[in-house]
Amino acid sequence: MVLKKTKFNFDPEQKEIVDLIKLIQSAKFSIAENKAVELIKLYPNSFNVLNLLGLCLVNQNQINKGINCYNNAIKIKPDFAQAHNNLGIALKDAGKINSAINCYQNAIKFKSDFAEAYNNLGLIMMDQGKIKDAKINFKKALKIKPSLAYVHRHLSIVTKYKKKNPHIKEMKKTISNLKTSDNGKMHVAFGLGKAFEDIKDYENAFKYFELGNRLRRKKIQYDIKSDINFFNSLKKIFDGNLFEKFKTSKKNLDSTPIFIVGMFRSGTTLIEQILSSHPNVFGGGESKALAQAISKYLHPEFQVKFPEDLIKYNPITFDSIGKIYIEAARSFQPNYKHITDKQPHNFKWIGLIKLALPNAKIIHCIRNPLDNCLSIYKNYFNFNDNPYAYNLEELGQYYNIYKELMKYWHSTLPNFIYDISYEKLINNQKEETKKLLDACDLSWDEQCMNFFKSKRYVSTASVMQVRQPIYKHSINSWESYKKHLPPLIKILK
Repeated sequence: MVLKKTKFNFDPEQKEIVDLIKLIQSAKFSIAENKAVELIKLYPNSFNVLNLLGLCLVNQNQINKGINCYNNAIKIKPDFAQAHNNLGIALKDAGKINSAINCYQNAIKFKSDFAEAYNNLGLIMMDQGKIKDAKINFKKALKIKPSLAYVHRHLSIVTKYKKKNPHIKEMKKTISNLKTSDNGKMHVAFGLGKAFEDIKDYENAFKYFELGNRLRRKKIQYDIKSDINFFNSLKKIFDGNLFEKFKTSKKNLDSTPIFIVGMFRSGTTLIEQILSSHPNVFGGGESKALAQAISKYLHPEFQVKFPEDLIKYNPITFDSIGKIYIEAARSFQPNYKHITDKQPHNFKWIGLIKLALPNAKIIHCIRNPLDNCLSIYKNYFNFNDNPYAYNLEELGQYYNIYKELMKYWHSTLPNFIYDISYEKLINNQKEETKKLLDACDLSWDEQCMNFFKSKRYVSTASVMQVRQPIYKHSINSWESYKKHLPPLIKILK
């Protein structure tokens, strides 16, 4: 946003700022954006409003516009710590990690007790594999603001607990505090679950995992029937007739993408870490590029229902989806032969991938269903892509419909999907790695065996695991919680 020149340099009344903040806290970002734009017209040099407008834009995935707002706020007030911190968050989302680090450090420079900035710096250190530095920053954040409950969960991720670790006592004190909100208790509960699992107290571990999931589920509006209906629609529409109709249409034949799909916690991060250790492959992480490309062309504004009316689409649409996707992928890394896309839920779009990018590779990760579902249940996810994750019955139901959809894709699109078993990879790393590379038309490279030495940035729930060599204790880990899992076991069987 370009600032207008004006002789005035003051902020709106406090009430207007408070009203704007309330809208943002209520996630009414579009309404808040409109209000902020109007205020900027009245007070073009208001660094507070510019900062809040940036928040509105970033939360609506308009990251570059948000970055401009933060930068403009900082131009007016160079020591505006909150804007530096928010700019860091936006730059991290844009993949500009070093710039994000500088922003967090600036925020701390201008506000030495900025607990949130220390936490954000710790998250980047964790994702970079700098575990000691991550711990230091998380502990600084908690020392400044012990009530910052989500930092307890972050600290738990980078800690290997023993029985007398004082952080366990600290978390129990926080979760028992009447002043701790349900949201705060939810974060601490996941942290305590992790801590008690480390010390092999599975009874208490499950008690806290269950509490964390229950509190998280209360905040989510979700009905499994919506996913059941959608998956059934996909199977009905993406049939032989559809693929036959578009068989001779123009297609994007680019072979850049390697899509790594499956359930969350099925080994997708491990597979990406192995592949990205190859000199011809760049690890693209959990990209939103495919979903964004699809929504650009298959959107309600075209007055065509998706997927019901897909057969009415112009074949050019699929070519355009492919082009947009490749442009987005290449904008991050133009110099590699292949770029991975480790968005697990892209399994829903395999039919569309076949129409838009028929030369793409699809790697499907499979894991023991009980281990897979339990691993999901033990983790908090900082996004809304898996609302089914916080209830054992819904989790089991979702796994079943995912399994049926993958079975359908295999039967409809033979030889398009390569399945890799997590357990087989763990038990026979070299042989399975060779098969994986062959499936991706990649030559053998010994670096793929030493994936844990890679310094690449990893930002998923598996960030700690992929920094270690292959280990086997995650196989059949569900047995430690067997007495608590009958609802899940019954549904999966």
